[in-house]
Formats: sequence, C-alpha cells, structure tokens
Amino acid sequence: KEKAIAGGNMFLLTHNQNPKYLSYALSTHHAKLQKQKYAKEGAIVSISTNGLKKIKIPLPPLEIQEQIANKLDKLRKLYEELKEEIPKEVELINKRYQCYRDLLIAGESFPYYYYRTSADYEKNPD
Repeated sequence: KEKAIAGGNMFLLTHNQNPKYLSYALSTHHAKLQKQKYAKEGAIVSISTNGLKKIKIPLPPLEIQEQIANKLDKLRKLYEELKEEIPKEVELINKRYQCYRDLLIAGESFPYYYYRTSADYEKNPD
C-alpha cells in the first residue's frame, strides 16, 4: 500500500477498484448530478464521505475497468493532441486563403487587368 496524508478538505478512501476508472466514472454527467444532490454549498463546495458513498456508479469487473480506463486515456491523449493541432491548422488554412486571394486578385491569374484605385474606378468604371 502507498502512504498518503489527507488535509483539511480531503479524505482517503480505500477500495479495490481501478483508480483511473473511478476517476472517470465519478466525472460522468450522471455522477455529477448525484454529487450535486449530496454537496454542501459554501465558500468551497464539498461532499462528505457519507455523501460520496451514496453515489452509484457502474462497477464492472476489474479487467473491464482497466480496458475502459485505457480507452479513455487514449481518447484523452488524442483530444489533447488535436486541441494543440487545430489552431495550427486554422493558421495554415488562413495563410493559404490569403495567398490564393492575393494571387487571384493581383497575381498571374488576371494578367490582362491593371491596378486601379477605387477613386480611378469611380471616374471611369470601364
């Protein structure tokens, strides 16, 4: 067993379940609704050990808990990687857009057009 110290707003529970699975199970919408029922409002929202013991979560066999926790770990890792990549992709798409826009408006795509200001256009639209 590992040693631990609990402070003011903490308590220790001993169990024989997969800790990551329990963490995921207690983070579900269903578990959060139950926690709200037993939570005490104040400067810090807290739940007593008795309140925590009343929360019902599915407890499959340990091997299934481990499989579920591993799958959720992989999904969480993928989510974090994608969250970092999406802004880079958006920036790349924006740069591509600006490049094509500039080429289409002023580049080789329209070799027969010449530059005019909007004031020139108002004087002679043709």
